[in-house]
Amino acid sequence: AEVWAYGFGNLDKALNLFEEGLSLADDPGMLDGRRFWHELNARDFSAALNTAENYKSVSRSYYLSIVHYLTGGPNASASLLDTALINTIERPLVGHDREAFRQGRIGLIKAMQGDKQGAIEAGKRALAITPASENALNGPDHIYRLAEIYGLVGEPDLAFDLLEDLLGYPNRTSIWRIKLNPFFDSLRDHPRYLKLIDEKRSSA
Repeated sequence: AEVWAYGFGNLDKALNLFEEGLSLADDPGMLDGRRFWHELNARDFSAALNTAENYKSVSRSYYLSIVHYLTGGPNASASLLDTALINTIERPLVGHDREAFRQGRIGLIKAMQGDKQGAIEAGKRALAITPASENALNGPDHIYRLAEIYGLVGEPDLAFDLLEDLLGYPNRTSIWRIKLNPFFDSLRDHPRYLKLIDEKRSSA
């Protein structure tokens, strides 16, 4: 599904594969989480809201807060963001790298709350815990999350510095992953975004 979405920009195919997987899975919880992000990428906020409302884990408030933030802004999502932050801070950890993902999530929540300094600090903590130089699989994802944070808190050049670097070596970041991400919507008219898209289109 991620190959269709982030490799080819085909969200319909990706979501169809998730539906097939959910019908066959004994435990659909992980697939629900991944489907949620693709529904957001498709801007199908009603479907994403339904997935979030039926999510059966501590992440439920986190997913709900994202949908309400993207559809109504920080005021509409304030109480959900507060709950999501508390749940994320207090959630149990399993394994060293889970702490890095937790810090990245804290950073994204704080960015949506408007806490610029706290958001950036949390995003950088995630990178310090799992740098890409030591973990080629997950490290770039923490860089990508920090780019999302920079985009949300009004630091587009810092976001583009990271995204341009990520596109220069093998990892899960692709031009389609950037183009589909609603957290980068505020960057669409930036000259560096337009230049990035044009360069990748011409080199494809």
